[in-house]
Amino acid sequence: MSLREWYANREILLTGVTSELGQNLLEKILRTFPDVKVNLIVRTRNNLTKDDRVKKIFGSPGYERLREEDPDAISRVTIYEGNLIYDDLGITNEERERMKKKVSIVFHATGPHDAVFQFSEELPKLETLAAASTIFRHKGRINECLQNEHIPNIPLALIRVALLGPPLQEPMQGHVEEVKGTTALMVGAGYVLGDAQKSAELTPIDIASNTLIAAAWERAQRPKDVGAVVYNTATIGCTWGDLIEKGQWATKKFPYPTFGIRGITTIAWLHWTVVLFLEWLPSILCDTIPSDSFEAHSWRKLLICTCSGV
Repeated sequence: MSLREWYANREILLTGVTSELGQNLLEKILRTFPDVKVNLIVRTRNNLTKDDRVKKIFGSPGYERLREEDPDAISRVTIYEGNLIYDDLGITNEERERMKKKVSIVFHATGPHDAVFQFSEELPKLETLAAASTIFRHKGRINECLQNEHIPNIPLALIRVALLGPPLQEPMQGHVEEVKGTTALMVGAGYVLGDAQKSAELTPIDIASNTLIAAAWERAQRPKDVGAVVYNTATIGCTWGDLIEKGQWATKKFPYPTFGIRGITTIAWLHWTVVLFLEWLPSILCDTIPSDSFEAHSWRKLLICTCSGV
């Protein structure tokens, strides 16, 4: 059975939807499988209800393509008030019973795993639980952050995801909602302390979403009693030096406000000297110069242009 045929007319539970990976994954599922329904577990946060938070996601630039191709896509989404650290995900008995009758695939994009795994064990129609697992290298060793100790006795696809970067293609090439993490390093970093020749273990976020979708299908083709099957996302295959160099080229074409010389070095004293004189001190001066005069504005502009090399 092909991947598209396997997903047809299914009902999915997606947890961690408010994360970057969760948002990208939801958009991909809804746009690719027009007859699939998705259940979300979302908690009220910062005075935004579960519905407000999901509507905000659907109104973001990253969902523009979905809004154009399927304006009613949100009608296929059911949102439950819950929390991933609570038993039964914090949903009501009625909601839990409904999902037991309908859900056959679970995607866990981020957050605590324990309650999600335990809840998935109660789903009689479950064919696959696909969970993202963060991996990182520390002192030459590969470490894995699964955030749980209980591996359920269900068809589990464990997808190892390295650092996430901007999408390669979908839904919009290079689009990010926020400049943070690896994206901030690419476009806004100053003089970084590190080894330029080290491999940048970075995965475009759409590649991670595609891997989750494909891994869920592939795991379902195997016997259920095999246990957890591990899948690895592909990385972009360049060094940190290459990445920062490309970021320098991009910021020349699309200026981004940042102080200092751009680059990467393994020499600690050189790194901290550049940071002190071309990042910290200019920032302090800009914050202390009174802002109610034309001269102050001119001084600020001069500092920024000088330190940025403009």
